[in-house]
Amino acid sequence: MRYDANENAATEVRRKTKNKDAGSQAQGKIKDGKGDAEASGEPGPEHDVLDAFSGNWAAEVKSWNEPNGKPAISRGTAKVRWILNGRFLEEEFQGEMMGKPFIGRTIMGFDTAKKIFNIVWISDVQTSIFTAEGKGE
Repeated sequence: MRYDANENAATEVRRKTKNKDAGSQAQGKIKDGKGDAEASGEPGPEHDVLDAFSGNWAAEVKSWNEPNGKPAISRGTAKVRWILNGRFLEEEFQGEMMGKPFIGRTIMGFDTAKKIFNIVWISDVQTSIFTAEGKGE
């Protein structure tokens, strides 16, 4: 649940960098995943879709130890903002896991050359890096 309806400065930076023609120009220069490096570095219309994640959020996290068991419920907050000139979203998550506080970070974006969404998650309770990618279908 988003709890801050006000635009933050990071979102304003993203909105100011939007150019209605930038996405179509970039798309026109990229062919078969190969193309002009500059064009593939420009945010496209898929970045506009990601803007829905920006802002401040309240989270309710449910985790199950048993498939049919009762979930453990914890609360957290997330601050999601645009970074690197509107090319990526960064999430700062603060919550609890097994009764202890933790902090996590997410970086998400869209690779305009490969035409896939990417996400990376790290936290202070693990040494592994979680990654995922998809087409957003």
